[in-house]
Amino acid sequence: MYLVLFALAALLLVLTPWAPHLIRLRLRFFRWIGWEWAANLVEKYFNVWVWVVRIALPAIAALFLYTGWEQLQH
Repeated sequence: MYLVLFALAALLLVLTPWAPHLIRLRLRFFRWIGWEWAANLVEKYFNVWVWVVRIALPAIAALFLYTGWEQLQH
């Protein structure tokens, strides 16, 4: 199980620089399903969403690394 957590942590760390692209993909998805209000909200606060994703992804990766490390030692 710890190998899965390490792999997910590595994936999240790799995705961190691509945060703006992930947010734009989210915008396209919202427009595709017809949620204009959600797309407009994400577009209005685009920079805030990018920073939230850039902070959240490494934080989740750190949690996965810590959990994997603890499982590895037991």
